[in-house]
Amino acid sequence: MILPIFLEKEAARAKRRQSREDVKWRGIMNFNVKIGSKPEKTVIAATAAVVLAIFFDGQKKKIKHPEKYKNFPKRVASNYKLIDAALKKTVAKDLYKKTKEHYKSPVLENLEIENGEFIDI
Repeated sequence: MILPIFLEKEAARAKRRQSREDVKWRGIMNFNVKIGSKPEKTVIAATAAVVLAIFFDGQKKKIKHPEKYKNFPKRVASNYKLIDAALKKTVAKDLYKKTKEHYKSPVLENLEIENGEFIDI
């Protein structure tokens, strides 16, 4: 008689524990960021690049291999390139989709621009 009550309580504890873990996991997985404009992406990438350049300053490399050491602006630039490429492939993917613009006027819609001819003066 005590065993079924014990099993029910243990099952309830396990269920509560599982639901707490699910909430923690959902909190991590619901990190949803969408970048709406290219200047916003640039600011985010530049901020992250500066932070990474400060954190990973390369003091050991400066002491051991001075020829491999990069100064602060070069570290920021290299970090920016990495972060910018990562943002383009993930969060800012929608900004770089090639879409054709549609105009209300049929004249503008069917307009084709030709390359000009070079004139030697």
